[in-house]
Amino acid sequence: MAQPARKPLNTYHHGDLRDALVHAALREAEQGGPEAISLKALAKKLGVSQPAPYRHFADREALLSAVTAEAFRQFSAMLREQIGKPSKRSKLSRFAQAALAFGLRRNGIYRLMFASRTMACVSTGSELHVAAMETFALVLDALEAPAVGLV
Repeated sequence: MAQPARKPLNTYHHGDLRDALVHAALREAEQGGPEAISLKALAKKLGVSQPAPYRHFADREALLSAVTAEAFRQFSAMLREQIGKPSKRSKLSRFAQAALAFGLRRNGIYRLMFASRTMACVSTGSELHVAAMETFALVLDALEAPAVGLV
């Protein structure tokens, strides 16, 4: 009786392709802004087939939305850390300095977040909307403004 064919041991299978795509795209955006992100190039870089990314993202715009959401989460974490540190400076001053430092250090990501059309197309309740609203809440906190009416 014939043995069933086995996959060769060196066959590549990616454990968490969605997360790997998002983080690889973040690195690409860091270097060249949103225009540097290509599903085809990311698939090649990650060693997966060209159709593989489409199992996780319908198109490039869906990937950009997920990447922008991750960028906002990283931005929010950095802002929270900076405005949470004890200081004689106001929260707003610490927020502004941290936001400026982020924009200068991670210009491609900053452009993705604030100068691309990704945010203009965001739908309420989406992963990106939730992440952006978390950052907006930090802005209000830095302004020491009430969060009344946050959607």
